[in-house]
Amino acid sequence: MALRLPLPEHDPGQAALDEELRAQIVQALATLSPALRIVVILRDLAELSTEATATQIGITPGAVRVRLHRAHLHLRQRLAGYVEFPAEERP
Repeated sequence: MALRLPLPEHDPGQAALDEELRAQIVQALATLSPALRIVVILRDLAELSTEATATQIGITPGAVRVRLHRAHLHLRQRLAGYVEFPAEERP
C-alpha cells in the first residue's frame, strides 16, 4: 500500500516538501511495533471501522482503540518537527 499525499499543481518547491513529509511518515510508521503499525494501516489508511479492524486481527475493539491511541502518540512525537498538530482541547 503506497502512501499518497495530494500533489500540488506546478509547484516544485511544494512537491519537494510533500515528498520529504511522505518519507518522514513512512519512516515514522516503520518505527512502530508490528502490533501498532497494523492498526494504523487498517484504521487510518484502509479506513476500516474499529470493529472490522478488531475482527481482522483477532483482538477486541477496545484493544484497537488503545493501540491506535498509542500509535498516534508515537507518530506525533516522531513527526513533531515536520507537522503542526492542533492543540488538544481540554474540557
